[in-house]
Amino acid sequence: MKERKSILKPGGFYHIYNRANGDEVMFRNEENYRYFLAKYQASIHPIAKTCAFCLMPNHFHFLIQIRSEMEIFRNLHNTGIMNKLFEVSQENYHVRMSQLLSLQFSHFFNSYAQSYNKMYHRKGSLFIPNYNRINVRSDSYFIEATLYIHINPIRAGISSRLDEWKYSSYSQFLSRKSNFVEVDLTLDFFDDLDNFIFVHQKTLQGL
Repeated sequence: MKERKSILKPGGFYHIYNRANGDEVMFRNEENYRYFLAKYQASIHPIAKTCAFCLMPNHFHFLIQIRSEMEIFRNLHNTGIMNKLFEVSQENYHVRMSQLLSLQFSHFFNSYAQSYNKMYHRKGSLFIPNYNRINVRSDSYFIEATLYIHINPIRAGISSRLDEWKYSSYSQFLSRKSNFVEVDLTLDFFDDLDNFIFVHQKTLQGL
């Protein structure tokens, strides 16, 4: 069984996912999806590369690679949270780095939830506590996770084609254009775009 609460470490690949509480949804319209991704880019892009993603009405998936320590330092060096990391002793450094990474995700989720609650006049937690994070330790699981993420809308019956669902990274691979998804990094795991498409279509046929 894969560990769902893996410790985040620089350089590591992770499958990040969570869902809304109970029967609630976290996205009610296109503006919600857009705002969520904008918040994601502001909070998470400085600490992680995005390899694939899919937003669903009541849950989300991201496949990411945590950036190197040097990149994280460069991107967050002017923030108060980064200054606190430098103040701790060396033996606590790696623990504090993991805490920093997790805190960035917490800030992201809390910021979106607060805005969502304000917009829809609701109270309480929007997300299930403690988001899941699985350490992707092999090329085969990276490919498996990418396929699972992109095929979510088909499996849920809310889209009939992979490139129809606007809130997934799949179509960004077809165009080879994205302002935050690491298209080339992900395609390297599939060898090339043609095989990327072939493997996705083959997986769909097996559903």
